[in-house]
Amino acid sequence: MKLDNVAYKLADESLTSGNVTVELSGAQEVIDRSSRPREAAPESRDSRMPQDVVSVSPVWQDVASRIDPRNASPLEIIELSRTLYGAGVITFEDHVTLSFQPEVNADEGGSTASSEKKDFIALWEGKQDEALRQGASRAELEDLHRIQAVLGYIDSIR
Repeated sequence: MKLDNVAYKLADESLTSGNVTVELSGAQEVIDRSSRPREAAPESRDSRMPQDVVSVSPVWQDVASRIDPRNASPLEIIELSRTLYGAGVITFEDHVTLSFQPEVNADEGGSTASSEKKDFIALWEGKQDEALRQGASRAELEDLHRIQAVLGYIDSIR
């Protein structure tokens, strides 16, 4: 198999005339790339080229349709975390981090803090800024980035 001169062969004048020469194991194949019409119907590009398929769990769209991370209550973020973890799309550590909402435990005295809406994306950006000011470890910063990525992705598909 001869591949060392592929760049040279692609740069020669045959490229300008609409042909590309490919040489493998001493055999040559000339591929006609000219613009003249073909006699047979050309094969669809989609059927010749492998397609990259990205499968996204429908749980993301479900959560995004119900919860706005820019205007959510702590109870809604707990539900978001529970749903994503239950579907297996976030780790247990990320579930624990998202589920810990101090306002929920503060409600025992009759406060309504657990139902007050706030921007959780801005909240986590603030946590990152504070962590950077305090010299957080790389692991702590990676945790913050993962949570921001989860919330940011949900926000992006709303």
